[in-house]
Amino acid sequence: MKSTLQIILGEEAAADVTALNLFVEETPGAENAKARIEGYFSKAGEEDQVVVFSDIMYGSVNQMLMPYGDDERIFVLSGVNFPLICEIVSAVVYSGETVSMEMLREMVKKGREELVFVNDAVKKETKKDSEDSFFD
Repeated sequence: MKSTLQIILGEEAAADVTALNLFVEETPGAENAKARIEGYFSKAGEEDQVVVFSDIMYGSVNQMLMPYGDDERIFVLSGVNFPLICEIVSAVVYSGETVSMEMLREMVKKGREELVFVNDAVKKETKKDSEDSFFD
């Protein structure tokens, strides 16, 4: 994901992103994943803000991240998709926005609204086009 982010948003944006690959063949097991998470957060400075993106809300990795949700410097988002990650990283890197709960809530809301079942959208547009047709 980080390499794709680098291609789309550029080196500058990707430079501030750390990818932790957990539960892959090179790092099997929950203990190793937990140690890597703890190691990463222990290196974060008191002034650092960390936005964590995870895939599944009740997955094992997200369960390991939940205790960090009480830390005011750490923001954990689950169920994310790539466009949402791009939007948040762009806002912070290129627009200079400060990460806040309000900013992230707004972006999550927007991300939900942008999730589209294309089949329905195509049918809706086709119906609209036929209703708007001059010759019908």
